[in-house]
Amino acid sequence: MNYEVTIGTPVHNIGRYIHNAMESALAQAFQSMEFLVVDDCGTDDYTDIVREYQRSRPRGCDICIVRQPQNRGLGRVHNRIISEARGRQLYH
Repeated sequence: MNYEVTIGTPVHNIGRYIHNAMESALAQAFQSMEFLVVDDCGTDDYTDIVREYQRSRPRGCDICIVRQPQNRGLGRVHNRIISEARGRQLYH
């Protein structure tokens, strides 16, 4: 599926902030929006939180989690977001 917009978020041990990020992204008015979360091998519980959003929200099917094979740093995570994004516009 192609989207109008992709919101890409790099994550690494940001569990305490992911609620705010998810709420902000899901509040956007775009009709066709993908929320792409790229995990740089963090060790906190953010994945459980994002999976709950996937299950409980009407737009949950538009939330995608991608995990890096190893911690590679912010620059490579942004490159991964660019390569995985399916939106015509990309916001980091």
